[in-house]
Amino acid sequence: MPVIVGLIGQKFAGKSTFVRLTQEYLGADFPLVHLRSSDVLHDMCRAGYISETNENLQKMAIFLRKEFGESHISHTLAVRVANTNAIYFLDGLRWDSDIKLLRSYPLNHLVYITCHNLDVILDRCHKRANRPDEIEMTRKKLIELRNSPTEIEITRLGQQADYIISNNESEEAFETKVRMVLQGILELEPRLI
Repeated sequence: MPVIVGLIGQKFAGKSTFVRLTQEYLGADFPLVHLRSSDVLHDMCRAGYISETNENLQKMAIFLRKEFGESHISHTLAVRVANTNAIYFLDGLRWDSDIKLLRSYPLNHLVYITCHNLDVILDRCHKRANRPDEIEMTRKKLIELRNSPTEIEITRLGQQADYIISNNESEEAFETKVRMVLQGILELEPRLI
């Protein structure tokens, strides 16, 4: 039976870094699957030959929720979860329907990652540069992204988390916090070790 770990946090908080550090901590052979809600949005943009900017991904999320139901993206991720002894990370939870889906799994954990230091976030964004608009991200644009309709429920939903960690410092400090969360999860799910 899979263990499902939901990750919630605003853009550039460190959700993908959490997954990478988990894989490094558990080892390359540990069965870990990283599913991002943004993967669904990227697929839709590619299919429509739409530039995969953060703004367009947010527009696609709003469109899919409006046209196909609030839980459409969540359920698209859910069909990708197999019934195996692995940890599945559902990265990018943003709405009540996402949390409801996560909590429907018998073995679930919700991790809320926060980062409020805009200078740190901008630096991460520029270094990551996964999307066309990230290299030239400005403070103003970052604030707009973090206040967009796809982001506004995150703080409220994050309060339901089993684990809340901040990522305002160095990656080493964040790694220590990630390991503490993982130890807590593994204590509850000893069959994974």
